[in-house]
Amino acid sequence: MANDDGLVLAKPRHDDVSTALLREYTGNHNGIGVIYRAMELLVAHFDLDDAALVVDGSDLGVQVFRARRRALGPDHAWLLSAAPGLYTSPKVKFDTSLLQVLCAIALDLDVEHHAAGHDALTGLANRRRIHDALDLEVRRSARTGANFGVLAFDLVNFKHFNESYGYDVGDEALRTFARALRAEARSTDTVGRWGGDEFVIVALADEAEQLAPLVDRVRRRLEQHPVAGDQVVNFYKSATVMYPTDEAEPGAMLARALGSLKPN
Repeated sequence: MANDDGLVLAKPRHDDVSTALLREYTGNHNGIGVIYRAMELLVAHFDLDDAALVVDGSDLGVQVFRARRRALGPDHAWLLSAAPGLYTSPKVKFDTSLLQVLCAIALDLDVEHHAAGHDALTGLANRRRIHDALDLEVRRSARTGANFGVLAFDLVNFKHFNESYGYDVGDEALRTFARALRAEARSTDTVGRWGGDEFVIVALADEAEQLAPLVDRVRRRLEQHPVAGDQVVNFYKSATVMYPTDEAEPGAMLARALGSLKPN
């Protein structure tokens, strides 16, 4: 199955590579990492110039992975509608059945892992992930001496959105706030939904004042993205609780931040 850019569908052979792939799968708990590691093994074993793997995962549908994490260029657009399989340049013979099964499972496990740590409505970290982030930052602080803070948020009169406009608009208000929070937070921050209309950010900072600009940016962004026509999502914010100066235990940090929510 050849194509204009030289990639072809691989054919069966080489059980030793399949064995290596199985070892990689059992020792690597990162699904996407397993897939790209599998590509590295194949490229090295067969001395390939290029390779692409089309995987049909049950949750995500068809996904395409290219060796060395290369992007798909215009010459590779055909892969988006190609049958599941391994496509290589130059052509090789390799039994892709085990590869396909392992990579599909690895991809689905990544989806499940993500779902286990994220809120289904907003896509933000859930309580479990927030606790994990706090534990991670405490360990990081012990190694590096870096401080971090916890900041909580609560939507103003959220009940109004549900009662006046319906639950779909209430959900959209939550998603709008979540998008604003995620857009203005740094990539190193953990942004999560604690529950209901309460949200939490775990952020690296030397002092509480460093997180004040984040709050101002979120307010401005919300003003630019009203819901239900002209309804701006407003929020209360908590005091910023710093580690270790304010609290030295993650649970106490969360309790203090959530307990201090008030109009601002």
